[in-house]
Amino acid sequence: MLTNLKWLEVGKKFPPDSEIARLEMYHTNKALFECRHAEVYAEDLKRIERVIGNFGEVVSYPVILNFQKLISLKVSDLLLGEPPQFQAKNEGQQDTIDDIIDRSNAVNTSQQVIIDASRYGDGLFYIRKEGDKGIIDLTNPLVWFPIVNPDDAREVTNHVLAWTYENGDNKYLKAQVHYKGYYDEMLFEVLGSTISKKIEETKNIKTGLDDFAVIQVPNIRTSDRATGYDDYTDIDSIISEIIVRVGQIAKILDKHASPSMSGPS
Repeated sequence: MLTNLKWLEVGKKFPPDSEIARLEMYHTNKALFECRHAEVYAEDLKRIERVIGNFGEVVSYPVILNFQKLISLKVSDLLLGEPPQFQAKNEGQQDTIDDIIDRSNAVNTSQQVIIDASRYGDGLFYIRKEGDKGIIDLTNPLVWFPIVNPDDAREVTNHVLAWTYENGDNKYLKAQVHYKGYYDEMLFEVLGSTISKKIEETKNIKTGLDDFAVIQVPNIRTSDRATGYDDYTDIDSIISEIIVRVGQIAKILDKHASPSMSGPS
């Protein structure tokens, strides 16, 4: 849990240690959503290999039971399968609301945010302006680092969006520190996992909003957490076990379906 911005300075490690477990969970759940179960459940393969022996020839993963993805899609469908109606409070503003919703493809955007809330524990709307036009977009929780009030983990004081990229032989870290009404944009050079130097002066960019441009949509959350709980962790072990058993049974059935017969000539 981050309570200040001191981690975003030269000489500090990126990502900060307190966020590594959360980001690893995001990467794991992303792999599960994308049907890459074999790499996530590799330890289950090793566990059964110690019992069966020549595991590679006995058990495989012919069937991927992606219940995790089905849960996320079902939650999204239950909430937004029937498109919601957006109505303005004041007369004369409905046309503006309709224009924003149509231009932003807001229903599909909201579905993606809900899917992220299911698989990561949090989805993130990203509100921005293009000229005089308002846009309702989303951003990736993998680049999100919430700064919270140390007295109340649920109160976010800053939303930080930070990500690394490479240009030639150099690695850079770009960061946006969001406040209500504006954000500061910074660029750093990174060596290994350490912020080595600041490349550009901080840019102050107005958002034209009264609130944060980043809007957190948490899944189930408790009083001592800044982020929500994902839908995958609680069922990971049983799904991995089911996939392994289905793989074993499939191999056995294949052998019985095509037996090797031998006898006297």
